[in-house]
Amino acid sequence: MSISPSNLLQLSRVILATANSEVEFRNAVGRAYYAAYHAAKAFHDSLPSPGELPSTQTGIHLELAYQLSRPTIAPTDPLFNKSRDLGCDLNWLQDKRIKSDYDLRRTVTLSDAAAVVERAEAAIELIGAPK
Repeated sequence: MSISPSNLLQLSRVILATANSEVEFRNAVGRAYYAAYHAAKAFHDSLPSPGELPSTQTGIHLELAYQLSRPTIAPTDPLFNKSRDLGCDLNWLQDKRIKSDYDLRRTVTLSDAAAVVERAEAAIELIGAPK
């Protein structure tokens, strides 16, 4: 069975709504990030041409955010600004996911997780992907 970004986003909302521990806050962050990542990847893959590649090697997540931030389509195309905004959102979300998944000494609060879920929802809404 396959799932969609909307399934991941919905799970992040459920986790957030019932969360009462930091581990649950961190899980909500992760699911929200991946919802936005997969929606952003589908958006990028649908563009007439891929965004500019970074000059140095990065991971696939940072590469996608970089490419979205530097679209190679015409600036007059309505997708140009959507791509740039989505790249900015994805970069911010990825930073929060890294903190949540890898920096266990730093605290992740309910408000941190809520901000990530809200930004992921906004990013997905920006591109018109189903929630």
